Amino acid sequence: MKNYEFVLLISPNHSNKVPEIINRYKNIIKTNKGTVHHHEYWKRRKLGYEINKATKAHYIYIFATIDNKL
Repeated sequence: MKNYEFVLLISPNHSNKVPEIINRYKNIIKTNKGTVHHHEYWKRRKLGYEINKATKAHYIYIFATIDNKL
């Protein structure tokens, strides 16, 4: 088991689905025998550069311990 840090960028078009997306990723980790130690919602922020014509995104940080097989 190793520790991993993830930063998810979610399109502003999916603002109303942010909690659902966080739960989906947490459930993927848990179903594969991982442990989510901490997650933070870093709000909607400006991107460093434009991605698919988007200039902002929702930032989510997840710290988890995951088996190497995942």
